[in-house]
Amino acid sequence: MVLRARKSWIQKQLAEKIGASQRTVVAWESGASIPRKTTQVNIAKVFGLSEDYFFNVENNVPDERKEFSDNLSLKELKK
Repeated sequence: MVLRARKSWIQKQLAEKIGASQRTVVAWESGASIPRKTTQVNIAKVFGLSEDYFFNVENNVPDERKEFSDNLSLKELKK
């Protein structure tokens, strides 16, 4: 949500850019679900981030236990 807000995009705009529904973006941002790995890569590209942005870089293993919305917020705040 932090990244989307910085671009001043509404959920529908992000959804259109990555080929998802607005409902899906709502679910990701609320923590109800997380996007698939391939979708995470697409989201990173839309925001101009590296493909491994949503992954645990320390051991190169996807960090699937973290909620997508938490991952966005925590990593963005560290910048």
